[in-house]
Amino acid sequence: MVAICTLIQLLIFIHAAHHDAYTGQVPDRYSLMIAATALPLLITHTRPLMAVCVAMVNASLGALPLLLSAILTRQRGRYQLGGADIKVTAALGFCCGATEAMWFVMVGGLALCGISLIREIGDPRPEISRRAGGKIIPFLPYILIASLR
Repeated sequence: MVAICTLIQLLIFIHAAHHDAYTGQVPDRYSLMIAATALPLLITHTRPLMAVCVAMVNASLGALPLLLSAILTRQRGRYQLGGADIKVTAALGFCCGATEAMWFVMVGGLALCGISLIREIGDPRPEISRRAGGKIIPFLPYILIASLR
């Protein structure tokens, strides 16, 4: 059952990252579907209520770094991080735990920085859209790359 839930989560995550890469947006249904695939595993736990509570705390802690980053950049008048990235990271924290979600964000951010530096040399792809004077760079594909270990 664990393997089936993990495979379903991976397929949903791949589809969400693909959608983010080509449209620059991630609908809320993806983060809800990722979190919902963990519920059968939590319900079959010996203490299901405790497992769901721990998973909710992990979701909050997993999304905390991105949430703080979004709050700080918006206070400066910059809008550089979308809310969907925060929601999907919370769903990953719900499924995998807070430390895993933070690890995915850290490694995904490093991959994003490295690939962004390479793209600055010559960007053959046109920008997706403009908001607040800058390019929207999809972050979810890089979190997906980080989660594939």
